[in-house]
Amino acid sequence: MYFIKVFVLVITIFFASNATNGETEPLVTITQGALQGSISYDYNGSKFYSFLGVPYATSPNGTRRFKVAEAPVAWDGVKNATVEGNACPQYNALTNSVIGDEDCLFLNVFTRNLPEENTKAKDVMVWIHGGSFTSGSGGPSTYGPEFLLTEDIVLVTINYRLGFFGYLQASTVPGNLGFKDQVAALKWVRDNIAQFNGDPDRVTLFGESAGSASVHYHVLSPLSKGLFHKAIMESGAALCSFADNSYHNIVALANSVDNNIKTEDEAVDLFTTHSATEFVQLQVVLSDTGIPGGPSVIGLSIENPADDAFISRNVIDILTSGEYNQVPLLLGFNDREGIWLEVIRESNNKSIPAEDFIPHNIDFGGNTTLKDLYVRKYQKRYFQTFNMRDGYIKAFGETRYLSGIFAAVKNHLLTAVNPVFLYKFAKDTSLNLDKVSTGVTDIPGASHGDEIGYLFYTPYTPKIKPESLEDISWREMVKLWTNFAKYGTPTPCEDEVGIIWKPATLDGFDLLHLQNTGLRMKANTEEELIKFWSELYHQSNKTINYLGLFQKAIMESGAALCSFADYSYHNIVALANSVNNNITTEDEAVDLFSTLSATELVQLQVILSATEKPGGPNVMGLKIEDPANDAFISRNVIDILTSGEYNQIPLLLGFNDREGILFELIREYSNKSIPVEDFIPHNIDFGGNTILKDAYVKKYQERYFQAFDRDSYIKAFSDTRYIPGIFGTVKNHLLSSVQPVFLYKFSRDTSLNYAKVTAGARDIPGASHADDIGYLFYTPYTPEIVTGSVEDISWRQMVKLWTNFAKYDNPTPSEDDVNVIWSPATLNEFNLLHFQNSGLSVEANAEEELIEFWSDLYHQSNNTINYL
Repeated sequence: MYFIKVFVLVITIFFASNATNGETEPLVTITQGALQGSISYDYNGSKFYSFLGVPYATSPNGTRRFKVAEAPVAWDGVKNATVEGNACPQYNALTNSVIGDEDCLFLNVFTRNLPEENTKAKDVMVWIHGGSFTSGSGGPSTYGPEFLLTEDIVLVTINYRLGFFGYLQASTVPGNLGFKDQVAALKWVRDNIAQFNGDPDRVTLFGESAGSASVHYHVLSPLSKGLFHKAIMESGAALCSFADNSYHNIVALANSVDNNIKTEDEAVDLFTTHSATEFVQLQVVLSDTGIPGGPSVIGLSIENPADDAFISRNVIDILTSGEYNQVPLLLGFNDREGIWLEVIRESNNKSIPAEDFIPHNIDFGGNTTLKDLYVRKYQKRYFQTFNMRDGYIKAFGETRYLSGIFAAVKNHLLTAVNPVFLYKFAKDTSLNLDKVSTGVTDIPGASHGDEIGYLFYTPYTPKIKPESLEDISWREMVKLWTNFAKYGTPTPCEDEVGIIWKPATLDGFDLLHLQNTGLRMKANTEEELIKFWSELYHQSNKTINYLGLFQKAIMESGAALCSFADYSYHNIVALANSVNNNITTEDEAVDLFSTLSATELVQLQVILSATEKPGGPNVMGLKIEDPANDAFISRNVIDILTSGEYNQIPLLLGFNDREGILFELIREYSNKSIPVEDFIPHNIDFGGNTILKDAYVKKYQERYFQAFDRDSYIKAFSDTRYIPGIFGTVKNHLLSSVQPVFLYKFSRDTSLNYAKVTAGARDIPGASHADDIGYLFYTPYTPEIVTGSVEDISWRQMVKLWTNFAKYDNPTPSEDDVNVIWSPATLNEFNLLHFQNSGLSVEANAEEELIEFWSDLYHQSNNTINYL
């Protein structure tokens, strides 16, 4: 079995069901009738009550095989609730046989008190087991309650239909039957848990792996609204590659039994009459064809919109909309999730190519060249290692679990109104369930499923010495999980586990690290993973929102409204004619350029770029594409800005006081005179009115060219190409953004000014375009810097401000760093931070005359009327 997690159900934990020391066995009456439970004892030796094999729905066998679960029928007398109910049909790899029964929709309830004991109603925790949606059971033979019942909660564990019984995809079969079984169980809890001293208004869902993904689906599903109030997800989320969708072709599946089957209805009829054993065996064969990147054969299907649909939208769309059940969340992952899958791979002696790990929903827009590039990147990240076991473990863990979990956390942090607590589990003791059960305790780290042994008493739980690492560890984890269920926070006070577990933030993905050495709060533990997967997810429109590529932006001396940047234009046929004047179509031109050498193409570009005017448009740059899913920008940038429909993130941007120095040096070198009208930005068209245009050319000349000298050209280049477009960008972001915008003006003039030093123009005063680069980067022109000099102080200040912004969304979180508070810009004043040799100062209305002139000029065209 390749992707089916095996839960070994071989050892039964017996609970005392006889009256002991005169104690009476518990009797509870629920909606359907009376239940006789048993007395059990937690790990500390305290008494609790167990009610096993309680039916929460009518048996789904016979003609009800592919029907939505219905409430159970009432019974007469007292039902024996001391014996674990049937597991649902599934394959047992240990015995190579099919086990379970279709009469399997049972749950189990464990409680320390009953209502007649006059105790307050308790918080309820409902456990959804994992097992790849194909195996497992909620019974105490695997998930013993002895650890969790040391805390004062009511525990419920459930079964639900598995494999094709629960997730068959056909138009005539209700979708997601297994998840709808879980909903039925939650409704049973709502209606009956008070009889077990549970509070139906304080229910926490928790689960692991496929059970964890199930919990996440309930967070997203309208059918589960109001049925739970907190959620814990262990090693699984709806954005994991095994969980975001599943697919199988029911007709093709049926053809493997009877090749005369032509329609879905015929296939459903066939499978309705199949024995449970035959049906599971068929499922096993099909599931073995799965690949690590999915999609899963068994699992979630996106249903057509309907009142009874479990999920009818892509999970990422639900997450980004914020239209889901807003409850506090606790979720996380194990540090070496992939161990269990690597053990299976090794046992099958199977090599898996890197491309099979790429998640199924990253489609690269059909671009095979791009796909090949990222397969190579994946290969480099995971499989350039001498230890292939470690490579596979990392690849399995990150592809199937971690990437999707971080994507879920990121999207919840963007849209949730409740806290999100994140953890990383790295404990490695004799309680690690998966490693102990599969006999691979020699492999370091925590495998997928290992944390279960710290919450439940399992068939593999050893004798635990008091105060041992195992004893401390399970008690810590039970305390954290049950605290979250009770209080909505795992650490309501520091005294209990010696730490405060803080909610995650987008800045650092803060998490609690559970290690053998103790509990530690950490941030940015998975930076490389997030960076890699952000880039990979960005190669498909289906996954582009899974992990955002960036959360803040700094723009130095350039913005989309600058005249060189708002769009570009060149005529490809005319360009081709400069090489071959027989070219008449774009296709012929593209064919020509495909055959030119890189050198020839660059030389052609240089010639064409020399024809550009200061006012643009640029020959090279942004193209407004036709609307399409893979379009980078398909609307005019000003329209996007005014709409507010863009990535809303904190911004820091600004300009240098003498941007035009670099261009004036080029003009002087070329000994070129430029007419004034060439400085008017290309997109100011004056509505075709030549008289109006002449008037504004005259105004432009009066402002910039009273004398055609160096300073005049520097000022004209600066304002035409950079500064007004930057102010236009600031103004529009201030009107449409919900995030702060920090504005600066850079006037420093030292030996670090990159462009002037490079061009040998230190004698020209001011900061040229690109001079600021020398204060952030060590360049070939960086001089020896004297400690305490203006250069030394200046680069350190700038680096501190830029990195503070990256860390805190604020360049001056405290005044101590640079002795000034840089406040965000406002529309009233365009306040900015001025970088001068004499120091840093906050100024307002520093460019009033410029803004007034360019507002008037931009207003002469509908293309630019909204710029300033």
